Amino acid sequence: MSKARIKNGKPKIRSKGGRPRKEGARYPSGELRPAGPNPEVIVRRKALCGDITMATNPIDVMLANRWITEDQHRTAARYRQDHRSAALCGPTVPTQRDLSAPEGVDTRDQSFATMPDKDIAAVWDSAMSRTPPAANDQHAGQARAMDRYREANRILTVAQRNEVNDVVLLDSWPQWVLQRRAGNFTSSWERKRELLIDGLDLIQEIYGPRRKAA
Repeated sequence: MSKARIKNGKPKIRSKGGRPRKEGARYPSGELRPAGPNPEVIVRRKALCGDITMATNPIDVMLANRWITEDQHRTAARYRQDHRSAALCGPTVPTQRDLSAPEGVDTRDQSFATMPDKDIAAVWDSAMSRTPPAANDQHAGQARAMDRYREANRILTVAQRNEVNDVVLLDSWPQWVLQRRAGNFTSSWERKRELLIDGLDLIQEIYGPRRKAA
C-alpha cells in the first residue's frame, strides 16, 4: 500500500501500464482469433467473378469467367514467370561473404578501422577481382527464360506486346472485363481483348503444344 496514493479517503492503485486488451473473439486458450475477411473486399471480388479466390488478378478473373482458355491462362502464367526469372539475369555482384582476405592478410580480430591501409586495399582488390562462378542449373534456367521471353516479344506486334505486358505483367485491369461483368459484350473495348487473345495464342507455341480438349 506504500505505493498507493490516497484520494478521497480511498487508496488509488497505480496503473501497471501496457497495451490495452484487444477486443474480438478468442480461442478457449485466450488467444485472439484472426479477423475474418473484409466484407467490402468480398463484395468487390464477387463483382469480378463467382469464385472469389480467383479474383486476385486479371488473368485469373478471365479464366474464372471462361473468357480465356486454360491454355491461354497457362501461357500467360509461364510468360510472367519467364519475365521474373529473366529479370534476375545479370552480372554477379560480390556479396559480403566474398570479402574474405587474400593470402597473406590476417584479418582475425581486426576491423577496418585498425587495419593498415595496404591490407584494406588488398582485401578490397581481392573481393572485386574474384571471377564469377560457372553457370549452374539456376543460371542456365534463367538464360532459357530470357531466351523465351525475348522470342515471345519478337513475334508479337507492338499493340499485342503492350496489351500482354499490361495485363499479364502489370496486372492492369482491362475495361472490357468490367464491361462484360456489367453484361456488355459489344463495347469498343473488345478490341483490347482481341489483342490479348491473339498475343497469347502466338506465344503459346513457345510454351508447348495445346492440350487436347476433353
